[in-house]
Amino acid sequence: MCFFKLRCLSARILLPIALFVPLALSAADPYLSGRWKIEQGLANNTITALLQNRQGYLWLATPSGLLRFDGRQFRCFNRWNTPVMSVDRLTCLWLDNDDTVWIGSDGGGLYYIRQNLWGTVPQKLSNPHIQTILRDRRGALWIGTQYGLNCLRNDRCETFTMSQGLPGNLVYALAEAEDGTLLAGSDGSGLAALRDGKFVVENRVDAPEGIRALRRGHDGTVRIAAENGLFTWHRRVLSRVAAVPRQKSFLALLEDRAGRWWLGSEGEGIFLLENNRLLSVAADSQPVYYVPSLLEDHEGNFWAGTISQGLLQFREKSDAAATQPLSLQIETVLADNRPISGQSGVVLPRSTRLLEFYFTAVAFRQIQQLRLQYRLQGWESSWHTISGQAPRNAMYSNLQPGSYTFQIRFENVDRRHLEKDAIATFSFRIGASFFPPPLAVLLFTAAGALSVFLLWRRRRRIHPPAPVSGNVSAGEPLGENQKKYATSALTDAVACEVEQRLLALMEKEEAWLDPDLTLKKLAEMLHIHPNYLSQIMNERLGRSARDFINTYRIAAAERMLLDPKQKKKTILEIAFETGFYSKSVFNSAFKKFNDQSPQEYRGKKS
Repeated sequence: MCFFKLRCLSARILLPIALFVPLALSAADPYLSGRWKIEQGLANNTITALLQNRQGYLWLATPSGLLRFDGRQFRCFNRWNTPVMSVDRLTCLWLDNDDTVWIGSDGGGLYYIRQNLWGTVPQKLSNPHIQTILRDRRGALWIGTQYGLNCLRNDRCETFTMSQGLPGNLVYALAEAEDGTLLAGSDGSGLAALRDGKFVVENRVDAPEGIRALRRGHDGTVRIAAENGLFTWHRRVLSRVAAVPRQKSFLALLEDRAGRWWLGSEGEGIFLLENNRLLSVAADSQPVYYVPSLLEDHEGNFWAGTISQGLLQFREKSDAAATQPLSLQIETVLADNRPISGQSGVVLPRSTRLLEFYFTAVAFRQIQQLRLQYRLQGWESSWHTISGQAPRNAMYSNLQPGSYTFQIRFENVDRRHLEKDAIATFSFRIGASFFPPPLAVLLFTAAGALSVFLLWRRRRRIHPPAPVSGNVSAGEPLGENQKKYATSALTDAVACEVEQRLLALMEKEEAWLDPDLTLKKLAEMLHIHPNYLSQIMNERLGRSARDFINTYRIAAAERMLLDPKQKKKTILEIAFETGFYSKSVFNSAFKKFNDQSPQEYRGKKS
């Protein structure tokens, strides 16, 4: 389901939720336990779809890319750091049985993540604006778009439109009935059911209009969220839910473990349908209006993705601690700044100098109380403990040949809440070099030393040593950068390669336009540790991360200030268009580079 094509509501007066709720409704039991917005790490306050995969991660589709949430921090995948993606505006998600995450975009087609690798479907769809995704029991993948419904089966793509019986070409929602019948909801009138290769519209006098969500319940009945209320479909019988007023418009559906139905509405917040009574779910003092996505996670938390109001988490008032297993994940392993592809058991060359492990605990309750421990078995026997907001990564350098296993575990969690092995591991081996017999080593060393000595004597006779400059001594201390990075494992070859990719990212892809761009964000895009990226910027480019980013922004601002076509633009508009998030920050940076304000620069140059 996509929110981006919702009808205009400019004529609707937005009042607090309580004013919309009839007297028959009462407050439901779940309470708001958390809210995340941009200030708490979200890339965008609008969330169009939610899902949770087997590893426990929460995935969020937003207009600014795909977010992965482990309960502690968000990781954003977008077109700046994910080459497969051509657009950031995402609309819907689907999880396959093999844990493949399918991602629908608004203009870029269909993407997927399988075993941490991104891909896109090679088949051409009827429209690149994806609205909904479903995998049926026969293995076919169905994709609803702004123009038609696509079926991917056996490397072929079949398209259904109004010509094949759909009530409308804009397909918002899909579901599979208990008997295997495919159901489709569109911007037209009525519910469409696929029979004998064509869609038949299940219509009647009181039919659902503009179906936005479909979901089959535990009892086999399909609920239908529409612009004119809530309906059910059971054994080919279409019925209206009498307990829900027909003037209410819904965008999202969820049946929880207790059999209650959560309803995300268009303009009136969240409702619960329980025992044939419609109850309002209070958020907090700030009303929630548009809710296009709902989810119940493995721990029993309820999540709501909203339009412009962030991510909401709800819990039951009577709910105790989580009963589902907590999840430990080793997310990334880097060998000399390069990701290691493949599973545990990899063999690394003897020349490997630096190994980095990034890991996390996927949990959405009592995050601050969780403490993790890690160690490298084969190298150390004791465990290192980290807690709170400490970085969840470990680094090892110059390991000797041999077999190792990196391990992480919880230190202070009830074992009943852990996964069966209660530990996450990554095993690897560093290969041994070839060592010749000792006598051969001795003879080779002696011959080498003799050759060097003879060459030195010959060069000394031909080129006598030059006198040492008066202001430079042989014992002159190292420069600041040399001191700072004296023990760094970064090689020149790696630094050169990363520098070229960094310059391409800034010059060709214009990553500096992102106002939230930081050293850490750039490092994630380049798959390198932030410390090494900082070293490259300082040693090879001669700038700090902030000055390096602002170099591109200020250069663009200077061009705009001198361009007669941009004369009508204000200083604030130029600041926003060149990647600055405020006028004061822009003025400070501009003065640092030009010793004058943007206004003075524009006046003197004009």
